[in-house]
Amino acid sequence: MDYRQLDRQVGAFSSQLRTVVGLTDDEATKVATLIAAEVRFMEPPQRAAILAASPVPLYHRLEELSAFQAFMGIASRNRGNPPLTRAQVIVQNYVCFVYLSEACFFALRKNSKSASVTRRCCEFLTDNPIRAFRNAIAHSNWSYAPILRG
Repeated sequence: MDYRQLDRQVGAFSSQLRTVVGLTDDEATKVATLIAAEVRFMEPPQRAAILAASPVPLYHRLEELSAFQAFMGIASRNRGNPPLTRAQVIVQNYVCFVYLSEACFFALRKNSKSASVTRRCCEFLTDNPIRAFRNAIAHSNWSYAPILRG
């Protein structure tokens, strides 16, 4: 599989990946490729532990993420529709911060090599302040900021 498109999308955040996550310049430009390679070359017991951590088969997770990506494309092409934009924000926050944490980030963090790109990214995505935001989304402790009217 070619991860260049994902690398380009994530690369938009390369500055933050370097300063906050601690990736090198080279790592920050090819995060998806490096994580895929690290997971591919994990020892069988670690890969088995990651798969066993989820009661939902991996192919179902991929179907959901494909549907999410399709929805994001539809929503992005329909700018100026406030209800759709709000739905996009809710879905995006849930999938990125709740679903993916539970589906893979925790298991990847536990089973990846210390100091690997995978481990550093998963630590960032499962520690505070991201964890606090994830909990706010998961437990309905958030709202949109009030609209300021002039």
